[in-house]
Amino acid sequence: NTFISLMKDTSLAFVIAFVEIMGQAKIVGARSLRFFEVYIDSALIYWGMCLAAERGIAILEKKAKKFKGG
Repeated sequence: NTFISLMKDTSLAFVIAFVEIMGQAKIVGARSLRFFEVYIDSALIYWGMCLAAERGIAILEKKAKKFKGG
């Protein structure tokens, strides 16, 4: 959860992830004139990144809990 919050809430992660994805979407949308589809794809990519990070952190937390003996 902490990593997800960091990714969503900090300005650095926001600048790197969201702005970069949306900047690329704007370029692709301008070329193809299909902005809606491109922005939906961008949202799915961002959502997928968050989901993958959440799952990865959950796995690490389980392993850490086993290692501690809890």
